[in-house]
Amino acid sequence: MEVHRIAVGVSLAALAFGCGCSLLTPADSYFLGTGGSTPARSVYAQAVLDDAPLGYWRLDEADVAGGVIDASPHGNDGKYFGGVTTGAPGAIAHDPDSATSLDGVDAEISFGERFAFQGLAPCSIEVWARPTAAVTTSETLRRIVSHESGYVDGSPEGYMLMIGNSYLWVNRHLGSGDPETVSASILKADVYTHVVFTLDEKQTMRLYEDGELASNPAPAALQLQNTDAEFRVGAMSDNPDPVYRFAGALDELAVYDHALPATRVKAHFDAAQP
Repeated sequence: MEVHRIAVGVSLAALAFGCGCSLLTPADSYFLGTGGSTPARSVYAQAVLDDAPLGYWRLDEADVAGGVIDASPHGNDGKYFGGVTTGAPGAIAHDPDSATSLDGVDAEISFGERFAFQGLAPCSIEVWARPTAAVTTSETLRRIVSHESGYVDGSPEGYMLMIGNSYLWVNRHLGSGDPETVSASILKADVYTHVVFTLDEKQTMRLYEDGELASNPAPAALQLQNTDAEFRVGAMSDNPDPVYRFAGALDELAVYDHALPATRVKAHFDAAQP
């Protein structure tokens, strides 16, 4: 379905119509399906924006050439690389918004050196993920999101959200020692799962799946410092090996500088339902 964006708000709409120009930011979008007559606000998108993300990417671009557009006010746009296909069916039941598919071979999305979350800074990462297959071996820890460096020289630092060894994982690394880990059930193949990772101000990590707490709370103590790693989606930040690449569709990625409370995680999931 082709999607058209028109103005939000009477004053902005009137001004844009009168001067023939666009005054909209991505966050100020309505979505209108082909042949429709009444704009319908994306309830899900509004729920995300209400929680003030640092970046929010609907991953609904018409093609890869224009890059990945941030729907938050912060302008954290990214770039597509490799075997990326836009226009995949989206995760949100009542929204014509599309998603992006990654081939698991050389596809990735890069946002540059952002979102390091140094020390024990609170944060949340949210995404709808639909892998092409469940990953049951530890040799293929496929990154959904990665901000890590030093892996090749044996001294990794950073964090990663990944699937592998029959689990959904988040690891926080600092040097050659054991990582801090929180894990939940593996994502089902060919089905969208709403995934949220949080690290709160009490240094506790949690994973949610489909609006519900899916992990035991896990402590965090490592003081991450790496600021030179890239924030990448679908691939490891510093290792191009395909065994670390995500294969499947991703939709509605968001990053926050605070821990979403359980009530807001559930509210986001509920906003996506029919």
